[in-house]
Amino acid sequence: MDARLLELIEAEAWADIYRAVPAALAEEHGIAVLELGAAAACIVARDVPSLMLNRVIGLGVGVPATPAMLDLADEAFGETRYMIPVAPQCQPSELTTWLRGRGFEAGYAWMKFQRGADPPPDASTTLDVRRAGSGDADAFAQALVAGFEMPAWMEGWVAALVGRPGWSCYVAFQGSEPAAAGCAYIHPPVAWLGLAATVPELRRRGGQAAIMAARIREAIDAGCSAIGTETGERVIDRASASHGNIMRFGFQEAYVRPNLVSPPGDEVA
Repeated sequence: MDARLLELIEAEAWADIYRAVPAALAEEHGIAVLELGAAAACIVARDVPSLMLNRVIGLGVGVPATPAMLDLADEAFGETRYMIPVAPQCQPSELTTWLRGRGFEAGYAWMKFQRGADPPPDASTTLDVRRAGSGDADAFAQALVAGFEMPAWMEGWVAALVGRPGWSCYVAFQGSEPAAAGCAYIHPPVAWLGLAATVPELRRRGGQAAIMAARIREAIDAGCSAIGTETGERVIDRASASHGNIMRFGFQEAYVRPNLVSPPGDEVA
């Protein structure tokens, strides 16, 4: 498999997440997506100072990055700090040097994973796991926002993914209470698994394992021969429960992806 697909599907998914935001929320909270090159997406969410939500994803993978693209990103983010993942596939090789020259510093790196079309292992849970339909959109959003401890206003944004073309959203219930959620963005022959979280007080009930298995099965049934996902790099002083769960479901470590973080706004060139 062309390793670039792992980056391109993630960039495509995140760009679509930002296109899905309802217009009123986009205007109120300054949310936008900026295309940089053929596949790279610049993600902007000025009201939420989170590097997860303020990133340039896929830069230099679809087409080589240029200093002009970096200038456009700086202009788009303004004084908001943001992150640029630099995958091994990124071109040109000088990209990291360019970013360092602009004051970017190394942040917490991520591990990228991939798997093929082998069936996932069974995953049992006491929770009721289902593919979210229109009637489950609010519950899906509530579980995801609570699990990530995001602002409540983001529920209207996340709910918009349910039923959106290319997306499969899953939600797990404890009785009538939303407990966990996760997404798959499927574009055969590749799929991306992301946006998975569990309500803190309802963890360790097998919800994420069951949602992982369900998303993998759906991607395989849709004709995907490659499935990618990611989580934080394993380091001695930073726990990563997600890493073990991902490996349990047949994923293999593909590569570590460094994340370079912009300097404070008044220092951005």
